[in-house]
Formats: sequence, structure tokens, C-alpha cells
Amino acid sequence: GRVAHALDMLNSERGILQRLEETSTQIEQLFQARLTNLTWLRKCAKEMGNEKEVLRLSEEKTAMKSIKSKWIG
Repeated sequence: GRVAHALDMLNSERGILQRLEETSTQIEQLFQARLTNLTWLRKCAKEMGNEKEVLRLSEEKTAMKSIKSKWIG
């Protein structure tokens, strides 16, 4: 049950970080926080045996890294 609870909390955090993106002036810190969040979401999905979600989150993290200039400039 701890992984499921952690997953719920991380998904909530993810939503908050996405909303902060619209107003934050701390772009680099927000970018790093989102990458960290995706890493933990991926770890939870892996622990739960959800390989489809692991792959999706890995692809999302890779895409974020490839458009880093949008975030940080």
C-alpha cells in the first residue's frame, strides 16, 4: 500500500508543478523538480509492475530533456 500512496502523492505533486510552470520565475528549479517527480513516478510504476507506464514516463522524461531550452533558455 505504500507504493500506491506514494504514487497518489507524486501525481498530486506533478499537477502542482505543471500549474506552477505557468507562473514561476524559478524556471530551472521547476524543471529539475519536474524531472525528479517523473523519476519517482517511474520508480513507483516499476515497483507496481506497470511496464506500460514505465515506458510512457521514460519517454516523457526524455522529451522534457530534449526541449530543455524551452524551460531554461
